[in-house]
Amino acid sequence: GYTFVGNGTFASAVKRLQHEAEVYSRLEPLQGHFVAACLGSIALHTPYPLAAATILHMLLMSWTGEAVKMNDNFPPGELIRLQERLRTHGVVHNDMRRANLLWNHERGHIMLIDFDLAEMLPVVRHRQVVRFSQKRKRHQRDHGTDQLLGRPRRLEGLISHDSAGYVV
Repeated sequence: GYTFVGNGTFASAVKRLQHEAEVYSRLEPLQGHFVAACLGSIALHTPYPLAAATILHMLLMSWTGEAVKMNDNFPPGELIRLQERLRTHGVVHNDMRRANLLWNHERGHIMLIDFDLAEMLPVVRHRQVVRFSQKRKRHQRDHGTDQLLGRPRRLEGLISHDSAGYVV
């Protein structure tokens, strides 16, 4: 069998759970290795009533490990390396505390959960990629002049913002 975890929420917190699903999507290469594998999110057809609230939406994830105990020690620098891995995928966790750390016996290291407070950083493309794509575009269109302004293009390698606001 397969054990999974359902993280349920009530109406006023659905957006936070959807944000968490987006963060897990960004961290897809790390899922199952350093963070839980996200199986998806669902809106419940029939709400699940609890004493304090009614659960309307759930984020489904793989079972990741055991709760870290107060006396558990990690190898030196493991938390810093985990934060660096997240950052290379454009994510800052913003809630690094023991309650969000699980010990995975199979992998032999800690795994991180609970990304509802995480920040997704803008995607930055490397300058060489920008230069290459601009050269290809220039080669495919008229050679050497801007079609709208009629002047030579000299913008190769400059950093600019695309329409979605990402730095390119």
